[in-house]
Amino acid sequence: MNRQARQLLIAGALLMALATLLGAYGTHGLRDVLDERQFETFRTAVQYQFFHALGVLAVGLIADRIAVR
Repeated sequence: MNRQARQLLIAGALLMALATLLGAYGTHGLRDVLDERQFETFRTAVQYQFFHALGVLAVGLIADRIAVR
């Protein structure tokens, strides 16, 4: 595995972990603090974070495949 692909995979994994932590924090720590609209905004932001982290992981996997060829 080349260095760039490895860095992308590590970044994607860290971003995925961050999305998971933020989602858990929002659900368990902020649900009673935020009103419904604020909570939905936070939830949407966490979903975007999750999808972008998946994208970074996909780019890392593609970069590894391209580098092998």
